[in-house]
Amino acid sequence: MTPQIVVHKKVKNTKKELRAQRLLKAEARFRLAAIVESSDDAIISKGLDAVITSWNAAAQRIFGYTEEEAVGQPITILVPPALCDEENKILARLKRGERIEHYETIRVTKTGRKVNVSLTISPMRDATGKIVGYSKIARDITDRKRAELELAETNERLRLAFEAGSAGGWDWDIKTGKNQWFGNSHAQLGLSREETSGSREEFWDHVHEDDREHLRSEMTAAREKHRQFNAEFRVVWRDGTIHCLRARGRYYYSANGEPERMLGISSDITERKRAEEALFRYAAIVESSDEAISSVTLDGITVTWNEGAQRMLGYTEKEAVGKHASIIVPPELQEQQKKLLERLRAGGRIQQFETVRVSKTGKRIDVSLSISPVKDSTGKIVGCAGIARDITNRKRAEEAKADEWNKCRRAYPAGATEHRRTTLSVKDGSIGIFCDNLQFWAYKLSGTH
Repeated sequence: MTPQIVVHKKVKNTKKELRAQRLLKAEARFRLAAIVESSDDAIISKGLDAVITSWNAAAQRIFGYTEEEAVGQPITILVPPALCDEENKILARLKRGERIEHYETIRVTKTGRKVNVSLTISPMRDATGKIVGYSKIARDITDRKRAELELAETNERLRLAFEAGSAGGWDWDIKTGKNQWFGNSHAQLGLSREETSGSREEFWDHVHEDDREHLRSEMTAAREKHRQFNAEFRVVWRDGTIHCLRARGRYYYSANGEPERMLGISSDITERKRAEEALFRYAAIVESSDEAISSVTLDGITVTWNEGAQRMLGYTEKEAVGKHASIIVPPELQEQQKKLLERLRAGGRIQQFETVRVSKTGKRIDVSLSISPVKDSTGKIVGCAGIARDITNRKRAEEAKADEWNKCRRAYPAGATEHRRTTLSVKDGSIGIFCDNLQFWAYKLSGTH
């Protein structure tokens, strides 16, 4: 191959590469242009003299000017007269090569309507690095500002409602560090308004030391994950008493995602927690009891069934709950069971009585049964609770002693009763023989019977 042919091929390859590069640059420009045109934000460029040089479709939607009307006009057509000095300061910063980010201000439309905007403005440079103009991205935040205003008004109404109620609340301005309490926040810490500074340090001083780490962790998670804060914790009053609070709140963020403030409400749940603890204690008592404890609706459907009931009657909780209570009632006592439920529905009470129940295996069990009405929050009877004690052994012991007594009575000489009066007492399963006739005791001890 001759040198001339090699040079010719190199030139041809260089031209192809240049054309390919130009095509890539053109495609990149088309993509950038498409991004600008499809953006929901107004994207505007202006020269060093602050005259508009480009104007996208979103700028027309937000400000009302068409591209033909805006290009060639000074940027001040969008600036309210009262803010002209602000625009001059922005231009001065841009000329120094600074970048303006998320600057919130007000601009005006073609019709004179004011629009809240968040501005990001950057200097444009040529290939040598020289500033030749500025690009501006304006985001319409009117709806956000309106929502913030509505939120402020809602907060004020909420504040007034708190003043009249028992709830408390706080408004923490994270930027300034100012924390404002309202409602009964002071009372929830055992303080009067006059004693309360409303500082965050004062609040943390009252939080129970065992709950501080958990509470801080919950607040941090809510801030980082942008979710609602919700926590229960204890506070210690000056008199040493411990009270329980529930707090709910939310962080609010600036356009760059930084938390700006936190709003929340709190309520004293001490009485509720005490009631819950009492319920837990009662539940523990029921579950640990050796006696069968269950509850049924007024229709006789079992709704609770403790372990004692399972041990005594053989049915597991899963087998008993949802079933009619008649499964443990002997056939001859079914009618009695119906009358008991009817009496409860009519508001009557059931005195303690002895009866018989049947286990899963069919075994008959003598029980002492106590039945109490179950009421809802309005005082209406909605069911009944029963406590059954197995008295089978006691019954058998009573029968055995009664048999022994009968044997003794039959074996005792009939004439002995003519001398003295014999008093017999049978009570609570025990048979006592009280006799002032010494001949009876001598006869009993002789073993002749």
